[in-house]
Amino acid sequence: MRSDFQKTADDIMLSKYTPSGVVVNEAMDIVQFRGSTSSYLEQSSGKPSHNLLIMAKHGLAFELRSILHKCKKEKTVVSKENIPVQINNNLVYITIEAIPLPNTIEPHYLILFHDPNSQRNIQLQAVGKKEKAKLKTDGKDLRIQQLEQELSQVREDMRSITEDQEAANEELQSANEELLSGSEELQSLNEELETSKEELQSTNEELTVVNQEMINLNEQVEAAKNYAESIVANIREPLLVLDKNLRIKTANKSFYVTFRVNEQETEGLLIYNLGNKQWDIPELRTLLEKILPEKSVFNDFEVTHSFPVLGELVMLLNAREVVNKSNSEKLILLSIEDITERKKAQQKVIESENRYHNMIYSSPSMIGIYKGPEMIIEIANDAILNSWGKTRDVIGKSIFTVLPEIMSQGFDKILSDVYKTGKAFHSYEMPVTLIKNGKKELIYYSFIYQPQRNINNEIEGVAVIANEVTPQAIYNKKIKESEENFRQLAELMPQLISNADENGRSFFYNQNWLNYSGLSFETLCTNGWKSTVHPDEVKEVRNRWQHSVSTGKDFEMELRLLNKNGEYKWHLSRAIALRNEKGVIVKWITAATEIQGTG
Repeated sequence: MRSDFQKTADDIMLSKYTPSGVVVNEAMDIVQFRGSTSSYLEQSSGKPSHNLLIMAKHGLAFELRSILHKCKKEKTVVSKENIPVQINNNLVYITIEAIPLPNTIEPHYLILFHDPNSQRNIQLQAVGKKEKAKLKTDGKDLRIQQLEQELSQVREDMRSITEDQEAANEELQSANEELLSGSEELQSLNEELETSKEELQSTNEELTVVNQEMINLNEQVEAAKNYAESIVANIREPLLVLDKNLRIKTANKSFYVTFRVNEQETEGLLIYNLGNKQWDIPELRTLLEKILPEKSVFNDFEVTHSFPVLGELVMLLNAREVVNKSNSEKLILLSIEDITERKKAQQKVIESENRYHNMIYSSPSMIGIYKGPEMIIEIANDAILNSWGKTRDVIGKSIFTVLPEIMSQGFDKILSDVYKTGKAFHSYEMPVTLIKNGKKELIYYSFIYQPQRNINNEIEGVAVIANEVTPQAIYNKKIKESEENFRQLAELMPQLISNADENGRSFFYNQNWLNYSGLSFETLCTNGWKSTVHPDEVKEVRNRWQHSVSTGKDFEMELRLLNKNGEYKWHLSRAIALRNEKGVIVKWITAATEIQGTG
């Protein structure tokens, strides 16, 4: 027994005279039931769901979607009368009303189901016989009036849906135009990258040539060195023995061969008169007449002199006084080493090294060379120093001391692997966080780590050639995000959205297409969509579509499409062509909107 008679009376009033309904959220999920809704909503077989459209009985889902769409768009109360529905095997006409709930954190809507027949019975009971007669109208006229109202409402719904579709198409067109513009900018960046790649390849080829020249010169220097050592060991260099008056007492075979003289032309002559006075060299006079008497020896005195037949020679002179103790004869031992070729080789090495260093330090690419397992910075050009935010005082320090932040990003392992295995490491648009002026800065690089080998093919360091590609990397990231946004927008659209290339071949269908048709993405893309078109309309659809593709004109047609339940539903299908800046069609966007009401 209940003592609260007022609450009991309220419950009776709510159950008998208040319309039943539900509260739904933005996703059309039921969050609260109000009264008995079993006449209008029921759980279907399979996985349980609280979605309003899934629970709606046959014939109500379309009306509920339309009413809620208007309510959301206009943000006001929307109702529709005379909606036919089967209740207990009887066809009755109800009114559905959607009311936006004010002052809620998230949008919610109250859906009420009014049974005009119940209200009409109450009215008939409350009035007299004459009023009852007035309330009853001719059944045929009432039906005509209801159908006219429903037709007017359907037209209004179609107009609203068409406007929404056009707005959606405009948004899709705008999004695709932005994507097209982004693709063109990406193409431009790719062309610039290709140019940079070619320049880098050219630089690498030049470095390879320089390295080969250095190897060749090192081999020449090594051969010259070995030759010089052999000469010293075997006394093969030109050698003269002079008396105290500087007359030639003897010369070795190497001297005769080198300076193209013979024994008869040489011995006994004053050295300055030898070979038509070609040895009358001022520097030699100074050595023999001034320096030697004071020091008794001189070593590696360099003399450059032009001989009539031999041309210009660069020679190292070494002299020593030799005293014959047996006869106290004072002799001078003069050795002459021709270093002309060595000088030329050294000059070539210097010039080659200068070219090598100039090429590195003038390169727009970032170039550095790290030595040993500690990765000591041996070479770092201005480009790489500027990228690091460092100066030349980092030369001779470990890269991990100069940039300790890269160790936590795995570069110590990468460099160690290159040094140990000899395998180069390539990376494209890798993000690297560097600390500049006390602040972290994210920079994107495309680079290669290449092992450096000595003349014995032993790895002695790692070379890096890099380019900063931060703007390009950020732009590529934005392009990917833009493409993803377009796909997400297409998936959010209630229509059946698809894309085709300039020749009309489909390459994209949104999830609504898959859900509606029950076909796979691959099946739809391989002309499987034709199986969804009603047989009576296949030919006309094909002809109209081919006409649009060939002329570039928009495609528009009302047609029936087969859903996964085996039902053909009327749809309004529209397709527009997207063109580039030259007016050339690059793709088609198609949207199909269901326009069939159920009754």
